[in-house]
Amino acid sequence: MPLNLDEARAALRRLTKKPAHARVFKNYLMLWFFEPTTEPNVEYEIILRYDGKELTVARVQIVRIEPIAVTDVTKHRTQNPIVESVARRVRGALLLTHPRTDER
Repeated sequence: MPLNLDEARAALRRLTKKPAHARVFKNYLMLWFFEPTTEPNVEYEIILRYDGKELTVARVQIVRIEPIAVTDVTKHRTQNPIVESVARRVRGALLLTHPRTDER
């Protein structure tokens, strides 16, 4: 059974690699993860949304640190191992059994 928003926030605190930010809004929880890539100057910003029933990938961006540049790659994130590993970790912490990480 999926966790409610308060239980979800508590479960996410127990993750080995915690989200950089977690905000509870009225009816959902937003999670921000920053994951490194093979390039030292580039990382992924992965934003997940959990509404108490399912986890969705709200946005994925490639962030180039020097010089600063952000590229939205949400539509092209399918089968990206970095995004999928973050979603899998969060899905496990939230006790979700189905692999639902589609866009909203």
